[in-house]
Amino acid sequence: MASEVVELRYGNGALRERYTTVDGKVVSDHCYYVPTDPDDEVIGALDNVGANVRVFIVVHADDGDRIGARWEDADGREVDQHGSRIPERPANVPAAASLIQNEWHFMRHRGDVLIESRTWTRKGKLREEDLPDGTDRGYHGNGKLFWEGMRVRVGARRPQHGWWRTWDAKGVLRRESEFHEGTEVRRTCHRTSAEADGHEIQRSGPIDDRGEAGMWTTRDAAGATRTVALGPRVTDDTVHADYEVNDTEVGLSIDALRTLTRIPDARGLLARIRLAGREGIEPLVAYLGAGPPWRDLDEDGKWVALGRADLAQLANTLWWGALLGPTLAELAARLFAQSFPLAALDMIDAALRTGDELAWMTARVGYLRRLGRIAEADSVSDRDDPRRLGEQELTLLAAIRDAPDDDGPRLVFADVIADRYPEHAQLIVAQCNLGPAAGTERLVKAFVASVAPQLSDSLEPVRGFAHVYGVDAAKFVADPDLVYRVDPLMRELQLSYASGQVPQLAVMPALRRYEGLAFVDTYLFDGAAGHLASSPHLARLRSLGLRNTSLDDDALKPILESISYPEL
Repeated sequence: MASEVVELRYGNGALRERYTTVDGKVVSDHCYYVPTDPDDEVIGALDNVGANVRVFIVVHADDGDRIGARWEDADGREVDQHGSRIPERPANVPAAASLIQNEWHFMRHRGDVLIESRTWTRKGKLREEDLPDGTDRGYHGNGKLFWEGMRVRVGARRPQHGWWRTWDAKGVLRRESEFHEGTEVRRTCHRTSAEADGHEIQRSGPIDDRGEAGMWTTRDAAGATRTVALGPRVTDDTVHADYEVNDTEVGLSIDALRTLTRIPDARGLLARIRLAGREGIEPLVAYLGAGPPWRDLDEDGKWVALGRADLAQLANTLWWGALLGPTLAELAARLFAQSFPLAALDMIDAALRTGDELAWMTARVGYLRRLGRIAEADSVSDRDDPRRLGEQELTLLAAIRDAPDDDGPRLVFADVIADRYPEHAQLIVAQCNLGPAAGTERLVKAFVASVAPQLSDSLEPVRGFAHVYGVDAAKFVADPDLVYRVDPLMRELQLSYASGQVPQLAVMPALRRYEGLAFVDTYLFDGAAGHLASSPHLARLRSLGLRNTSLDDDALKPILESISYPEL
């Protein structure tokens, strides 16, 4: 073997590089020296280094592999790129490892290919290791194994391949996944008997490009197994394509459902969810045998509930845990935005069987109005939402708007709302009878505090009412009567962040109170302008502010051609 020490120099004779080769292969530290002449060209690792940095060193193993890099000062002490001393290296961290972003990294390159790597914390705890044989491991902070699996080389990539396993910080096996060149094809999840509380402790089945699907098997602590067909994943595309599940299909009885052994497609899954909305979730969930929601670890090692509120997790939620109301409510909102109000109504009814969120009830009223079921919508709104104002209160607010200088309607209104909104009633009486300077500061603070979570904490009420400059669209949708109660004189409604609220806004009779409507920080995408154009509640509009809503000509066309705005 021919060995050679190579030294290269700058134009002024100063040393530029030094290394040793064997048969042409570098087998020693490859040292790059900072030039004394600032005009000399240097490698990138020596650009903008600290004044006391003398040399950049690429470390090579005896076989020629690159295994590390470091900077040194003129005294041979290891420093960072800026010349600052690095902390003491833990005893278990090899000398070739580099401190990068507060972690120690060892990387072995053979040519341009990374064949081995390890990462330690600043204090020397091993966090990850990727070994030459393809083994990849990660560790929890307490040193216990977090994950383990194999990687294979496919061109320049090293994807996961074969079985990968994940443990929690207590050492309990939680998940096993089979990969084929980076694509997960099968998954098995585990939980302890205590977590299962009498339900399945293991579930296993195939994975498609969006998650769990197909035929899955569950096993309980006694070893009994059950097979369930999840069917394809529910996606936006399948939801929109299959919304038209008609009453005949939805009318399948629970008894008929019990005879089914599989869900063949997303259409059938949607039909069953809609059926749950109409006839009740309890017998459906009982039939499915769903236990407590499964828990799993995400990539950061944090606990997550499988089937969290995500449309892509809907099938998983239905089969493996309790139906999540937020998931169904989001699905309803998307269906409604795509002009499928009947399907949206069934979805929100299913959500309402899991909880009594007022926002879901508000959405339901909107769906009923879009379907033309006005009497039912009014009945539900008056009966089930304690925030709605009654006919007498609305009449008095209209009188206040028509005669803003007359304190009579204001005082009558205060008397009517005294039990429901005492802070507001007391302020109206005090400011109308005594004036703003007669000791009303405490009452003003109490009134503002009562409405600040929904509106603003900078209101300045005069004679019992305040001017509202703008409203968050989601808060207006949730409680439009609050805005009217606080500011009955408002003629133009300015809504912010309304991008996802327009379909619901368009069916709200509360819009009839205003002669102007403007949007701020809002993008009217995905047919939102069409919802505005078809709204039956905007006939009084004299102005419609659409500035910076990113409407193109096609999206604006429904508004320009609409007959809903005779006064615009």
